Amino acid sequence: MAMEAWVPGNPNDRSIGGFRIRHGSRRGPMSIHFYNTLKRAKRGPKETVVNGVIMILPPDEAAWDEAMRNPTGDEAARIAARRELWHRRAKTASKAAVESSKQRKGK
Repeated sequence: MAMEAWVPGNPNDRSIGGFRIRHGSRRGPMSIHFYNTLKRAKRGPKETVVNGVIMILPPDEAAWDEAMRNPTGDEAARIAARRELWHRRAKTASKAAVESSKQRKGK
C-alpha cells in the first residue's frame, strides 16, 4: 500500500507535537528523539508553560526558525566542518570511482 503524501499540521497548534509536525520533512514530522536532542543541546525552541501546558509561542518559533536559517558562532563552525567532511568524502569517492573505471577498462 502506497503512503500518502505528508501534509504539514495546523499552524495554530502551539504544542510540541505541532511544532514537530511543522518542522518535519517530506517524510514526516520531526522525531521526538531529534527534538529532545536539540533541547538537551540548548538548540531547541523556547518552551513556555501556559496553564500547565507546554507551548511554543509564535515569536519563539519564529526566533528558532531565524536561528536555524542564519547560524552563528559554534553552530556555524560545526556546519562548516560537516560540509568540509562531506566534500572530502565526495572527492575520495569520486577518485575511487575513476580508478575503478580505469581498472575495468584495462581488463
